[in-house]
Amino acid sequence: MKPINLPDPADKYLTENYGDWRKPDPYFDAFLYAPNTEIIWQEYRDLQAVRTIYNSLCYKNRARAKKVAMDNLNLLTMTTEGKMLAQILVKQK
Repeated sequence: MKPINLPDPADKYLTENYGDWRKPDPYFDAFLYAPNTEIIWQEYRDLQAVRTIYNSLCYKNRARAKKVAMDNLNLLTMTTEGKMLAQILVKQK
C-alpha cells in the first residue's frame, strides 16, 4: 500500500484554504472565498461570481445567489441589469 500524504498541521492547512472550516457554510465556493486566493485576473473572478449567481438561480438556489450577489454588489451595480438583479435578490427574505 502506498502511504497517504496528509498536511501537517492539518488545522493550519484547512484554515488557510477554507477559512473558518469548522463552521458549515453551504454556500462556500473555494474559487470565490478561499482566504489564500490571489486574484491575478479580476475580470475572470468577476465572471465566476456572475456565473455562480446565474447557476444558483437556474438550480433554484436563491439563498446562494443572494449571498454571492451581496458579496459582489459593486460588480452587479455596474450594469442596469445587474442593478435590477441585485434589487430583486436583496429584497428577498
